[in-house]
Amino acid sequence: MKKIFKGLAIAVASTALCAGIATATACSGGYNGEYIGHYCYANEYNSVYGMIVKVTVENNIITKVEDVTHSYGDGKAFSCTYNPIVIDYSQGYVPTRDEHGNWLRTEESVTVYNEGWHTVSDPQGDDWTADMKEEWLEKENWLLQQYENKSVADILAIKVYYDENGEPYKQADNAALTDSGLVLSGATQGSGRLLIAVQDALKNK
Repeated sequence: MKKIFKGLAIAVASTALCAGIATATACSGGYNGEYIGHYCYANEYNSVYGMIVKVTVENNIITKVEDVTHSYGDGKAFSCTYNPIVIDYSQGYVPTRDEHGNWLRTEESVTVYNEGWHTVSDPQGDDWTADMKEEWLEKENWLLQQYENKSVADILAIKVYYDENGEPYKQADNAALTDSGLVLSGATQGSGRLLIAVQDALKNK
């Protein structure tokens, strides 16, 4: 949890892939105020996806969630640092694994700041179409509004499953996320990123 308070900033780290700078303070008697949370990762194609959210809470009830991914901290408040997966270009564009089945990664790490993160996928074959991208862009505000009037405890209780890179699994393997109603059809992974970012804003009280 990172609560905005008097402009004081501290360094924080939230996942093995992500690190950034935000503001924090303790609160007593429950959640009240504005909190910043984030979640990011690099997938097997070395594309960095992430969300930064500002969550407003009154008496332990969420009143507003905002997507501030590309505007928070002038676009460089948070970063994802990762070792890229080796791509076999001779086979087209194929991520490679070693003899043990682990992703084969480069030794040199890469850092991408939130101004360069993807919040939605570009159309790619049958996996993500132009219609799906347009639906996310049109309905993201609707999805953010679904968090309103929900309790902090209920949101923190929702489990989101993700793979070894940190990418949320699709709908069939994320039943709790689907059942929560906090998901756009055809955009389970994006919805999962959003939920984990909201949970990051609210955890570690």
